[in-house]
Amino acid sequence: MRWLAVALVLLVGASARADDDLAEVHRLEGALDYDRALALVEKLIARGGADPARLADLHLLAGKLAAGLDRAAAAEDHFARVLALRPDTRLPDGTSPKLTVRFEAARIRGIPPLHVSATLARGLLVVAPEADPLGLVVGVQVDVVDRAGRRDQIAERAALRVAIPPSSTATQVAALDANGNRVWVGPAPTGERSASAEPIAPPPHPPEHHDTPEGSSPFARWSTWAIAAGAIGAIGGGFAWRSKSLQDQWNRLRAEDGQHDYSSLQSIEHRGRTYAIAADISFGVAAAAGVVAVILAVTHRESKITVGPAGVAGRF
Repeated sequence: MRWLAVALVLLVGASARADDDLAEVHRLEGALDYDRALALVEKLIARGGADPARLADLHLLAGKLAAGLDRAAAAEDHFARVLALRPDTRLPDGTSPKLTVRFEAARIRGIPPLHVSATLARGLLVVAPEADPLGLVVGVQVDVVDRAGRRDQIAERAALRVAIPPSSTATQVAALDANGNRVWVGPAPTGERSASAEPIAPPPHPPEHHDTPEGSSPFARWSTWAIAAGAIGAIGGGFAWRSKSLQDQWNRLRAEDGQHDYSSLQSIEHRGRTYAIAADISFGVAAAAGVVAVILAVTHRESKITVGPAGVAGRF
């Protein structure tokens, strides 16, 4: 039991230190030294170890001090955390408008109350923040008792799951914020387990099922190929029109006997052939894309292929 006595001494000492710091905050606030008071409150929050009620009080005090210093964003952030932890909080009548404006600005954001659930299965305790738009929950802490009646705490500051030793039973669970403060506390859930059961990870996400060819890839859709066929065909039409225009120009100059040198006619002929070749290639590619579009459209209507963990299955 020596460890328990040491833990109690440390806890009492930390609590007394925190109370002294909080008394100093109120002294500084009364002296209108809001800067130092706010810095000390934020230090208390960052120290961690507060329960939800005390944490809400600290954020409320920090919000008031920040509002008094015209730090609107900081004040609203602290007030929003208060409303998530303790949604029925109200400022007393007669509070300075400088504070109430910032408090109401946080309220109209519609922050829902923090809601957390916990599950226990085969030695793995998991907390799930079901309503936590501020992202308060980042860790988990569990009180456990072993078969000999010894009590202990197991914590994961940066994970939402923790393994319970086979010889221990969870009695209470808490969700932790980034500083190690408890933002939610509840009784440990019951779950089936055996003394020899090993902690297990949650089951993997089931594999995604995709219908082909209308899957997630744009190249598996008939519409993609149909659009490509139309676009490339239009480009080919432009090349063909340009080739025809050059052919007409060549014919007109050729008909004017002797008035133009051979190099001019040769240049026009060369460009015309280049455009004609480009048009032929474009029409060929457009036709191929059109065939692919037709095949995909037909096969998608007539069959449905599913890719799953056991292989490939389909209906025809």
